[in-house]
Amino acid sequence: MTGRRMLCMAMRCPHCGIHFHANWDAYSFYRHQRPIGDWTYSTADCPECRSITLSVSGIDTAKEVFRQIYPLGANRRPVPKEVPSHIAADYIEACNVLSISARASAALSRRCLQNML
Repeated sequence: MTGRRMLCMAMRCPHCGIHFHANWDAYSFYRHQRPIGDWTYSTADCPECRSITLSVSGIDTAKEVFRQIYPLGANRRPVPKEVPSHIAADYIEACNVLSISARASAALSRRCLQNML
């Protein structure tokens, strides 16, 4: 399994939150020693915390797909102590499901807004 170096791009580490230029390494998926279509997985290492970020990309029904699969969720600042716990819980859940379902995240975000109003 050989990898290829992808473009260097600026990103924010989802683990520790620092900004850095990531050098992504891309690898093809193989089954029975043959590549599986145009699907690849990519890795990037954070120079600060040494944690890895893993994503999958490919073509699915003529639409390009890119998903960060590790770590799941979003790296956000802590919720201020003044925010009620039930609103903070919904906000944290909305952040964590954003990479899985934007609609679910939007529904939880609307719920946060409704509770604040």
